[in-house]
Amino acid sequence: MSRPGRLRKFRCAGRVPNERWHAAGQVAASSLSTATLAIDTLWAVPEVFEEPVLLDGIAFEVTLGGTTGSVGRIGVYAPMSERNDYPGRLLWDGGEFTTTGTGAKASASRRLLLRPGLYWFVYLAGVAAPTVRSSSTLIRQFGGFPAALGAAAGVGLSIAHTYSAGGLPTVFPVSASWYTTGPPIVYFRTVDAGWHLLVPHPAAEDQAQRSHQ
Repeated sequence: MSRPGRLRKFRCAGRVPNERWHAAGQVAASSLSTATLAIDTLWAVPEVFEEPVLLDGIAFEVTLGGTTGSVGRIGVYAPMSERNDYPGRLLWDGGEFTTTGTGAKASASRRLLLRPGLYWFVYLAGVAAPTVRSSSTLIRQFGGFPAALGAAAGVGLSIAHTYSAGGLPTVFPVSASWYTTGPPIVYFRTVDAGWHLLVPHPAAEDQAQRSHQ
């Protein structure tokens, strides 16, 4: 089992009673809310892992279905580099989900090994917006406060992006803005990363490749 105080999380593979999902961006347990988020908008929520994790599922929950044609996607992005936390390369596109009906929408088509560091969990809706599970309290205030301070910290990034049946963009668009309330909940499920400790962080791997070009 993981040691107290660590963010390492895993489930016992194949044992349903022990299967647990975790909400990206949440720093503590809290009652979640719901939100109807604008379509054709990428909503990115940061999550920091202190130890290696092996993702084997990502998901979101529809609490009120959208009208005819409503669809959604989720995915995971690495940061641009070890010194630039802005979202960069797409690591996992969870595929397209019909969101006219309620319930959990999960992708468990692969496993993704992540080194310790920051990653971005992304939600995108198209055609007609469903109402999805969201967060209103105890959100990681990763973006901090603006120069004028105030009471609204940045909790995630959003940017207009036309929904495409072809998938999420392979590189996150530039010039996203911080939003301060109601991020969508993108859930993740993990298994023990075990001995896989030498896999480089995707940002470091990209940086190494560029240095040899």
